[in-house]
Order: sequence, then C-alpha cells, then structure tokens
Amino acid sequence: LLDKGADPEIQNKSGQHALSMAVMNGHTDIIELLIENGADMNQNISASTNALDLAKEMEKDEMLAYLKEIGARRNRAPELSGLRFGSTIGFNTDEVNFGITGGVSEMKYSSWATTGLIFRPIPVRTLRSENDTLSYQYWEKRYLWPITLGKQFRLYSLDGRDYGVRIQGTGALTWGSYRGSDSHPRVRYLFIPSAGFFWRKDFAGITVDYEYVPLKVYGLSPHRFRLGLEFYIDLRKRTKFTYKLIDWF
Repeated sequence: LLDKGADPEIQNKSGQHALSMAVMNGHTDIIELLIENGADMNQNISASTNALDLAKEMEKDEMLAYLKEIGARRNRAPELSGLRFGSTIGFNTDEVNFGITGGVSEMKYSSWATTGLIFRPIPVRTLRSENDTLSYQYWEKRYLWPITLGKQFRLYSLDGRDYGVRIQGTGALTWGSYRGSDSHPRVRYLFIPSAGFFWRKDFAGITVDYEYVPLKVYGLSPHRFRLGLEFYIDLRKRTKFTYKLIDWF
C-alpha cells in the first residue's frame, strides 16, 4: 500500500491512524516502516492524545519505552475524557448532611472538576453570638454550593478494579435558615480541603474522604467524614474502536 502511494497519516472516524494501530498491537517493525515512509510519530489522535499517550493509557510499558527511545513526545494538553455524577453523605458526631454532585473527568492527569449541592435535612441546634455577652440559640438548616477540583493517584489495580488515594480542594458558598425565625445565618464563602481513598471498577466507584469544614459555628465540629457513590460516562470516541474484535474475519 505504501509503495502504491497510500497516505501513512490518514485517520479513521475515531482519529486512529496506522501508527497508533501499530502501537496498540505492539508492532515496532510497522512503526519503523511507517516513519520511514513519512509518518509523524507525534501525530495526534485527538486534540490531546497521540501514540505515546495511547501507549501509556493502555499500560504498554515496552512500547512506551520504545517510543521514547526513538524520540516520541507526549501531547501535554489535558483530555476531557468523561462525565461523573453521584451522591454523598457527610457526617460527624454533630450532624449529617447529603450531597449530589456532577462534573467532568480529565484522564491524562487523573483529575476532575465537579459542582452540586450539599444540604442538611435535619436542623441542628446552634448558638449565634450577637456580642460579648449575648447569644441566641437557633435550630439551623444549612446549604452549600461547592465547586471542587481533585486529583487521584492509583496505587493498585486488579481485574479492572482500581484502588488509590485522592486529594481535593473545594470552594463553597454556604447559606442557611433558622427554624421559626426571620433571621438567617450569614452567607459565607469557605475553602474545604479533603483527602481520602477511592475504589473504582468500570463505570462506578466508592469514595471515603476526610474533610475540614471551617464553618466556625459554636458547637459544630469542623471535622467530617464523607462517603460517596460515583458513576462515570466515558466520552472518548476512540474507546469503541480501540478494543473491538472482528470475530468473523
């Protein structure tokens, strides 16, 4: 085909080209042949992925080492790889709250961004200080609108299940109401750091985090644990082509 003038850089609907197909199948001789005939070893598959990124994604260590040896370079652009959504429950000895989340995942750097709503369904008793000598007691409901940036570090993988740790930083706007009163808690902006563990398999995962929530409300501890159930939707077009088997051929 090359002798007849075939274009070595032509791509299919998912962005795959001949060199990336050779990478997926471990054919170093074909890679050398394609490069000799004008193929670019750094040609993109998508705006954020090339053959070297693909080898790393598929955990082909020998191919990864080979490509680096012949001078291949990574595409450093982040890759929007999927959607994520789920629900959480946060708790300590003082309160319980629930949350719903939704956002996007970035595969190359194992990071994500989410938003949602956290709410306390059952009011808790709090004290609000008016001055040095006067405080009022209220039954408080509380809401938070969080925007979270996070990153995970996979420590172990077995049979398609991933285990690891994760860190997050959350900026949250919080407001609330007092039961039976026209008064309201002050609207505030909080920074909430958190860290924990994750378990994931295919399209679902479980998370366990510790978080520090500096509400500074008398009688409420800022230390909380949060359990989460998350679901993932892969947006990468190449997925359905990369692992397809043609049984009838």
